[in-house]
Amino acid sequence: MSHADGAAAPDPYYKKTITYRYCRKELRFDVSQDLFSSFQIDVGTQFLIRSLTQGCTSRYRKVLDLGCGYGPLGLTLKVLNDATQVHMVDRDALAVEFCHRNIALNHLTGVETYGSLDYSDIRGDDFDLVVSNIPGKAGESVITQLLQGAYHHLAPEGVAAVVAVKPLEPVIESILGEDPNIEILERKSRSAHSVFHYRFRRHHGGAQATPRDEIEAGPYFRGSASFSALGREYRMQTVYGLPEFDQLSYATGLLLDGVKRHVSRTVDRCLIHNPGIGHIPVVLWNTKAPAHVSLVDRDLLSLRYSRRNLILNGCPAGGIAVIHAHTVSAAPHSVDLALGVLRESEGTEAVAYTFRQMADSLAPPGVLLLAGSSTAVTRLVERELRLTQLKVRERERYRGFSLLAAGA
Repeated sequence: MSHADGAAAPDPYYKKTITYRYCRKELRFDVSQDLFSSFQIDVGTQFLIRSLTQGCTSRYRKVLDLGCGYGPLGLTLKVLNDATQVHMVDRDALAVEFCHRNIALNHLTGVETYGSLDYSDIRGDDFDLVVSNIPGKAGESVITQLLQGAYHHLAPEGVAAVVAVKPLEPVIESILGEDPNIEILERKSRSAHSVFHYRFRRHHGGAQATPRDEIEAGPYFRGSASFSALGREYRMQTVYGLPEFDQLSYATGLLLDGVKRHVSRTVDRCLIHNPGIGHIPVVLWNTKAPAHVSLVDRDLLSLRYSRRNLILNGCPAGGIAVIHAHTVSAAPHSVDLALGVLRESEGTEAVAYTFRQMADSLAPPGVLLLAGSSTAVTRLVERELRLTQLKVRERERYRGFSLLAAGA
């Protein structure tokens, strides 16, 4: 897909291109409406950049941009020092995709971008600089991990630098100040943001961060809870930052109703889009025992917990495929069942694109089940269903949400 030359269909995730000028350099950033700060470069990010580049120079040779979004922080540091090697990571596959685009858009080399749930998937260490714009809604345990986790990836004289919205300033100050191994080098505040530069007094000496498969002991773990659906009891590990930790959403309830009414035969291969913490795949496993389960999501946190909850409920690990992607086009085709919750914040065109991709993934007589707001589902039926080979089996509405059940 391209929006530039008209040679291909427009990209449904593209919103606009931002131009950012700093220190006589100009960068351009393609942005998506569902990524942070899609209107302009965030003022907090700009504040952090200025604090690191006094005199319009950057002395860092190897930089890790943690939670990079579409790339303004890491790519600006790169253009100020072409010799810098930059790693840009995000747990959101859409952010990673737009970073890739913006690296190419600005004709840059020496930049790697890939998915990582905080530090768990970082490809390297001995960074001179670790930078991050701390998410405004992050909990204290996650902020602690983001701040202290740099220890395992910095060179002996390396520096970490973060920016956060003003309400988080006391939390960050407390975490940094109470760690005897951390020395705060610089602190700057403005009306809306605070910047901290700090280093670790002792080097890690080769110590490694917590393996990514041990996430239940990590900062996102909320606790275990019992649930019931379709006549089955099951246990789930729940997580901070994702919903349905205490009860199922209306959309999930509609999807499970759809499974009960429209999936009577054995399921061999299923595709689950936006699985959350895993209620849908776990209930599907408990009731239909599919041989192959493909989980597709932008969010690595969702994928890690969905997979783990499936395994905890008896699903063999070898039957689970985890696809970290912002579209389902990378998922296996010829599935018996495709289902998921619409991510409407991506915009109308992206939702329509997801629907068409999921429809294409079905092998006759496969079933497609989608849940979302009644407005979004109505729009799909009226505008998109005619573009596929599918026919509506059922529309169910409940409290502003709808289920679409379709098949060949």
